[in-house]
Amino acid sequence: MGSSGINAEYMGSSGINAEYMGSSGINAEYMGSSGINAEYMGIRWRTTREELLAKEKLPGGVEGSTAELSDEEIAGLRTTVFLGMTSNMCSSGNREVIKFLCKHNMVDCIVTTCGAIEEDIMKCFVPHYHGAFGLDGAKLRKRGINRIGNMLVPNTNYCKFEDFFTPVALECLREQREQGTIWTPSKLIRRMGRAVDHPDSVWYWCYKNDIPVFCPALTDGAVGDVLYFLSFNHDGMEKNGFILDIARDIRRINELALNARQTGVAILGGGG
Repeated sequence: MGSSGINAEYMGSSGINAEYMGSSGINAEYMGSSGINAEYMGIRWRTTREELLAKEKLPGGVEGSTAELSDEEIAGLRTTVFLGMTSNMCSSGNREVIKFLCKHNMVDCIVTTCGAIEEDIMKCFVPHYHGAFGLDGAKLRKRGINRIGNMLVPNTNYCKFEDFFTPVALECLREQREQGTIWTPSKLIRRMGRAVDHPDSVWYWCYKNDIPVFCPALTDGAVGDVLYFLSFNHDGMEKNGFILDIARDIRRINELALNARQTGVAILGGGG
């Protein structure tokens, strides 16, 4: 050790010896108790049956193997993973990562905002474009272009979404009137995932794997524009307009947490 307290053996000419860094820049083997022990995390954050078939404490504290348990019992031993994210996670390239997690059933529920719902579906039909953070939003708006950070979204993308969503919402309205269906944001998003039927969609994989998606502010965007018009009945009976029950989703997400054996939370994004 020199007077600076840095051991030159572990420092290359650039200041970091690549031998002790993984491709991600952090080698978990050298982090130890002061950082994140990847081996421990890999054992505790279980997502597949194969990982559970190793040593596990069965309900009641009995040591044994889970090999003879049913799929339902295996599910009861898993950590319930909640994923919270801001809408720009779906606007950006992180959407592909989130889609991977949902496709492979690695999360149990998602909480997000309205922009994530509509922009995931938009991208199934038309792309967003790479721009720059410094572009003048007011000038872009006059040209029919919206800026999300350094991404550009033409107005026509929102028109594509409304073309998709309006028939879905009308079908839901008919079910509400004729069958007495009570719609919640999570049920409506599930129906959207079924309707989009596209493997690039996060909500498609949530529908396929029965992952509930909670969005308390579902009306805060293009979804809300369509629901506003459907809140009025076309035949003049306003009381039979589309109704969305948020309170039922509060109960549902709380029960997910209350009934979980153990829980984990990942929160992505931010804003103010």
